[in-house]
Amino acid sequence: MKNKYLSILLITLILSFNLFAHNDNGMNSENNFWENYYQELKITKENRLNVESPWFFVDDADIDMYSTYNGWDILKSKRIRHRKISTKAIDMIKKAKKIIVASVFLYDCMYADVTPEFDVVKVFLDLLIKKKKENPDIKIIIILDPLNRAYGRKISKSVKIFLENGIDVFYSDLLPTKSATKLYFPEALGHIGRTLGELTFGFTESLANLIMSIPLTKENKSLQESISIEIVKEAWLIKANHRKILITDTDDGKDFEALVTSANPHNASDDSTNHALTVKGDMAKYIYSVLREDVARNVLKNRRRIFSFDKKKSFALFSDQSKKKYKMNRFRPGVARRYLTEHIPPVDLEMLNTKKDETSVKTKFVTEEKIKVAILKLLNDVKSKDRVRIQMFYLSDFEIVDAIIRAASDPNRSVDNPIQVLLDPNKDAFNSIKDGTPNRQAAYTMLESQGKLKVRWYSTHGEQNHAKIMTITNNNTGKYEITTGSCNWTGKNMKNINMESNMIIVGSKRLNDQFNKYFDMAWGNLVEGVEYSLPYKAYDLSTTYKMTTGKKIVDKWKKESPEKVTEWLNENSHRIKQTMIMENPYVIKTLSASDITTDWLTLKMKRDKGGVERIMLTLVGSDHITPDKTVFEKWTKKYMKKWINGEVWGLVSW
Repeated sequence: MKNKYLSILLITLILSFNLFAHNDNGMNSENNFWENYYQELKITKENRLNVESPWFFVDDADIDMYSTYNGWDILKSKRIRHRKISTKAIDMIKKAKKIIVASVFLYDCMYADVTPEFDVVKVFLDLLIKKKKENPDIKIIIILDPLNRAYGRKISKSVKIFLENGIDVFYSDLLPTKSATKLYFPEALGHIGRTLGELTFGFTESLANLIMSIPLTKENKSLQESISIEIVKEAWLIKANHRKILITDTDDGKDFEALVTSANPHNASDDSTNHALTVKGDMAKYIYSVLREDVARNVLKNRRRIFSFDKKKSFALFSDQSKKKYKMNRFRPGVARRYLTEHIPPVDLEMLNTKKDETSVKTKFVTEEKIKVAILKLLNDVKSKDRVRIQMFYLSDFEIVDAIIRAASDPNRSVDNPIQVLLDPNKDAFNSIKDGTPNRQAAYTMLESQGKLKVRWYSTHGEQNHAKIMTITNNNTGKYEITTGSCNWTGKNMKNINMESNMIIVGSKRLNDQFNKYFDMAWGNLVEGVEYSLPYKAYDLSTTYKMTTGKKIVDKWKKESPEKVTEWLNENSHRIKQTMIMENPYVIKTLSASDITTDWLTLKMKRDKGGVERIMLTLVGSDHITPDKTVFEKWTKKYMKKWINGEVWGLVSW
C-alpha cells in the first residue's frame, strides 16, 4: 500500500515538473523557460537586494524633505510635536489614481489595545480603504516585515481588513539575505527547507512549517499567539525588511513619486523623531521597480509551489478580488504573468533618463551594503572646511566611526567647525529601559580621539530620536549633500542582513538649508522654553555607570520586594525634586520658588515618568558605587566590550 502511494506521488511530481518546464511554445528546458520568463516580466534578482541606482538628474522642484520631530516644553512638562511626514504621505495617497505601493518595517504588529492621540495605523487604514472603495481599479499593495505576523502565522486586524477590501499584502522573504549572527544553524535549516521545498514543489516545506507551528507554550499575551519552534527560528534570524518607502503615481498615472524615510507608520513609533526625502520622476520609477522585485519574488514563489497546502504561512496574501480577477489559485506561469504585468506593471529601466544635466540636482537610491559604501565615500571626501551634521538613532559600525574620526582629526579643520553628532541616548525603547548601547560607547570612542568633534544627546521622553540623516555643507564651494532613509549606521543594518533603503541628494542648497536650520535649532535649544538636546555629560560613561548600577539594584528590588521601590521613592522624593530643579535653569530663571514647588514639580513628576526613573537610577547607583577607580575602569572595559562583541559577532540586536 505504501509503495502504491509513493508511486502516485512520484508520477504526480513528474507530470507537475513537465507542466512547469513547458511554455505555450513547447520549450522543454526549465532553466531557459524561467530565464526568458523573468526577462519578459523585466525581473532581475540584482534589483531587489544590495541595489545601487545610477545617478538621476532632477529639477530642484521635484525633490523635498519632510521632518517629524519633538521638543520638550520645559514649563508645561509636555512633548511638542511637529508632524510632517505622515501629512505628506496622506497627501500622496489622496492624489494617487492608478497605484500605491508601500514597503514598511512596522505597521500595527504590536497589537496594542491603547488608542494613541494620533492613531497613525487607523488613519492610513481608513484612507487606503476609502481610496479603494472610491476607485476599485486602483492597485494598492502593502509589503511588510514578517515581524508583523509575529514571525508565525498571525494575521493582524489591519491586514484582514486590507484583504477584505481588495488590497494585497506581501511579507518580504528574508532568507536570501546574510545571517545576522555566527550561529548559522537556524539559517541552515531555512535553506535546507527551501531547497527541499523547491524540489517537491512546496510539499516538504509546507509539511515542515506545519510541524514547527505546533504550540510549545500557552498563548503569549504580547503576541496573542502561542510560541512555536517556527516563531523561535524566525525570530532567531534577527533580520528584517527595515525599509520605509511609499510610492504613488502622479500626473494621472504617467509618473511616480517616492517617499524614502526612517519613519514607521506604527502607533508605538509615531512619536519618534524622523526625516524623509521625496522625489518625482525617473528616480521614483526606479525605486518602484525595486519594490516590484520584492512582490514578484513572492508571486513567482507561490506559483511554483503546487503542493503548498499551508496557506497561513504564505508570503503572499491575495485579496478575494485579486484571486478572482487573476485566478491566483491556478498554478500556471500565465497567472503570475498577468498579475505582474497588470496589477504591478514593470518599468523599463533602460528607458529611464540618467543623462547628465549640470544645472540639475542629482539623486541616487541605495540599499543594504551599498548604503555603507555610499556613506563612507561621503565621509571620506569631507574637506576641512565642510560642515558635517549627523543625527542618528544607532551609530556603531567601526568603519563609519573611524571615518567620522578621520574627518574630525583633519589638522586643517578649525575648532570652530567641529563635526556635530546628535545621538539618541539609547535609554529606552517601547517602554523598556536600555543601557545606552551602542551610542554611548561609540560617542566615548569618538571623543577620546581628541578630534574636532562634538556630541550631544537628543532629549527624549519615552520616544526615540529615530533619525538616520547626515548633511555635508560648504557654501563657499557649493557642496550640498544629504542622505537619509531606514538605515541605522550599524553592522547589522549595513551588511546585507536587513533590507534597508536610503536616498542621497547632491546639489540642493534648499534641502541642506532646511535640515541645517532644524539641526542647529535642536543642537543649541534655540527656541526659548523648549528643550531639544542635552550636553554629552548627561549620558557620559560616568553617568551611565551610575545608571546601570542603579538599574541592577532596582531590578533586584522589584523582583524580591516591590514595595522597596515605593519606599525608596517616598524617602528620596526631595532628592529627585532637587535634581529636577537643578537640571532646569530655565525654570529657576522663569518661575518663582513657590510656583516651582507647587505647580511645576507636580506636573514634572506626573508627566515625565521617564525622567523620574532616570534620576532614581542615577541616585541609587551613586549611593552604591565605590570610589575605587579600578572598579569603574573594569566596568568601562566590560561595557565597551559589549559594543565591540555585538558588532563583531552579531550577538546584539540594538
